[in-house]
Amino acid sequence: MILSMTGFGRSTVKAGSISYTAEIKSVNSKNLDLSIRVPGNFKLREAEIRGLLASGLVRGKIDFNLSTTAVSSNNEAYLNKSAIKAYLKEIKTLSVDLKLQTPPDLLSVLLKMPNSMQVENVGLNQADWRKLLKCIKLSISRLTDFRINEGKALKKDLLKRMSSLEGSLKRVERKEKSRSVRISKKLQKKIADLKPPLAVDQNRFEQEMIYYLEKIDITEERVRLKAHCEYFRKSMKSINSNGKKLGFIAQEMGREINTIGAKANDVSLQQIVVEMKDDLEKIKEQLFNVL
Repeated sequence: MILSMTGFGRSTVKAGSISYTAEIKSVNSKNLDLSIRVPGNFKLREAEIRGLLASGLVRGKIDFNLSTTAVSSNNEAYLNKSAIKAYLKEIKTLSVDLKLQTPPDLLSVLLKMPNSMQVENVGLNQADWRKLLKCIKLSISRLTDFRINEGKALKKDLLKRMSSLEGSLKRVERKEKSRSVRISKKLQKKIADLKPPLAVDQNRFEQEMIYYLEKIDITEERVRLKAHCEYFRKSMKSINSNGKKLGFIAQEMGREINTIGAKANDVSLQQIVVEMKDDLEKIKEQLFNVL
């Protein structure tokens, strides 16, 4: 299965007199990079939330935000005056430094800043906490569904590029059959055209020719590249998404393609190698998005 690292999930639940919204965004990252924002009274729960996200999302740059809204009058809202004063001081300092006027509706700007207004509420009981955990799990599930849908498009493009690369490899195989004969005739013609003519030991010439053809033979590289392509397709069918594994296979494919290009000694073969490199680069670009 191919899963994208990009995704979004959101869910809301009412626990006690508070409505909680768990929102998760995910983008590409080489490893798991978690950024968690929760209300101050949830700091002790942050480790548990982090573990839940890590086990459910595996990899990517994850932004998690838990926001709260009072749904009854049992909670008292109040202004966080110390935070507002600090924001005001920073805005005025920045206005002076940049030689800009402070906005006329400065108070409304300050009230929209994080933590400017807070709601006093009692901590969650165990039953409400279980509700909130289900809410977070639902957000993870919705993000995973998003990743699955994105993964279908990635898989389609990867298979398209693989088919193109494998088609180029077949063309290389057809070219290889006639390449040795063509190179041999080319060298014989060059020797025959030398002036004054050279006396050539035919047996020695054939030995040198065999040695040269062995050095530029690409049979092993073709066989290994074909095996890598088959393994790539097989890995795409795995139950789990294997972005890193597919990346390693693509690296090995690149080595074989580069060696074929180095040994080609043939313009038409070099052109096919360039096409294979182009397909492989597009495959690698897509793999950056695969979980």
